[in-house]
Amino acid sequence: MKTARYLLLFTVALLVLPALSPEVGALPTVIDTFTGDVTEATLNFTKGLGNDSLSIELPLGATIMSAEVMLEGVEGTADESSTLNFTNGVVGTDVWAYYNEGRNIYPLTVDPGNHQWNKAQNTDIKLIKAFDQQIWETATVDQLAGQPPGAYPIQLYRFLPNAAGANNITVAWNGLAYCTMNKTNMFHVEMWLYNHTDKEWIQVREYNNNSTAEILVWMNYTFDLPSPFVSPTGDIDVAIVGTPSEWAGPMIPGFAEGYLYTDYIEVNVTSAGGIQYPRDVSLFINEVEIATIAGNVTDPVTIDETYGFATALQEVLDNQTVRPENITLDFTFFVGRPTAGLLNVSGLWIVYEPVVNEAPTYVGPGSISVDEDSGWTEIMDLDAAFEDDFNRGLLVFSSIGLVDPSLPGPPYPVDFRTSLSSTGNLTLEVFTDPDFFLLEPVDVSITATDLFDVSVEGVFSLSVVQKADRPILDHEPILEAYERTLFNHTFVVVDPDLPDDEITF
Repeated sequence: MKTARYLLLFTVALLVLPALSPEVGALPTVIDTFTGDVTEATLNFTKGLGNDSLSIELPLGATIMSAEVMLEGVEGTADESSTLNFTNGVVGTDVWAYYNEGRNIYPLTVDPGNHQWNKAQNTDIKLIKAFDQQIWETATVDQLAGQPPGAYPIQLYRFLPNAAGANNITVAWNGLAYCTMNKTNMFHVEMWLYNHTDKEWIQVREYNNNSTAEILVWMNYTFDLPSPFVSPTGDIDVAIVGTPSEWAGPMIPGFAEGYLYTDYIEVNVTSAGGIQYPRDVSLFINEVEIATIAGNVTDPVTIDETYGFATALQEVLDNQTVRPENITLDFTFFVGRPTAGLLNVSGLWIVYEPVVNEAPTYVGPGSISVDEDSGWTEIMDLDAAFEDDFNRGLLVFSSIGLVDPSLPGPPYPVDFRTSLSSTGNLTLEVFTDPDFFLLEPVDVSITATDLFDVSVEGVFSLSVVQKADRPILDHEPILEAYERTLFNHTFVVVDPDLPDDEITF
């Protein structure tokens, strides 16, 4: 008869994460400064509609008890109407010019803030400083002449005007574009502006003419503020696209390059000037809207639970996995239109209770039974077997089986592993050596540790039940018998379970 063997030591490691000790019986805590020990800040919106320079840190899992912050508008003087061009602007500071030509640059996909296009030379910049018929030329050099579609000449401009509190902006360009082989639109030019919200180029103007006369033309486009054509830092990106190179078939000459000439380009800022205050102010925390104050903000306004401040903070925290770490919450203030007005932020006062973490709880089965020779067998849904206040499904498991000191090992006759079930839960599986079973159940302990390094031990009994194996008939594969001769053969039957069993033929 076979000798029963018992479960020995095993360990399963699933996940290793940094963990800190939980706060037990933590008292309410107050935050009265922004990150960097900032108690008061005056925000400006001269270059865009948003300002996200303030933030705080809160522990994950905290319970917000109360929260408030005070906002107050501060008057500012709006910029007067102005014109920015390559005469009064400084190249590399508030005006930029680039160019490129080729078949793979149109339709426009170039990132205006991150590209490798050619910088305009000082000699080129001098040609576009005034409306004086001194022209900066960009021409194609088409390496695939005779293969339509053709290459495009493109000039790329960036302007950074003073537009605080302005009403609108006009982009004005004067120049010419043509390709002599283009018989449909010999003189064709387009103006594009970059939409900084949708991250795409938008064609706003075009000029077409099939006249044989080369004339300089104006293209103007005006947009009201605020506008997606102005970046958060106040940049305006303009692309002027010239007529592409053209192939006319086997004629001689059968190919002509495309040309783009710029005489002058500028942006005009229209503003009423005068004293302004921030208007239609909104506060967002990590993209969750807290409050919007309509109209000019002149008097102090306290943002508290009247605006749902504490509730919104709690919503942001509740959307995070609770662990012994802090989360940074960004305070982003928006105004309804660019303004010279300033926003004073002060009086931050947030009261919260730090998270109090409890140990996981074992709620799994008390006993489990498997048959011998079952191979790898799933015996427990670990995610369901352990409950936890915050980290269910994220626990770290280590498992220990009872050790019988009278039996040698390793290797041991029982092995364990973890795997993901079809439902995505973490499961525990067991494997036993062939023909191994247990005469008595043994206890198996599983230690579950949460992200706060707090553990619990779950214990269940494991039975490996013996199952009868088929007898084995041991004989030669081919038996020989001869005619008129007594055939006598002894069949040997082996029972791998209980050799003393009575075998019936």
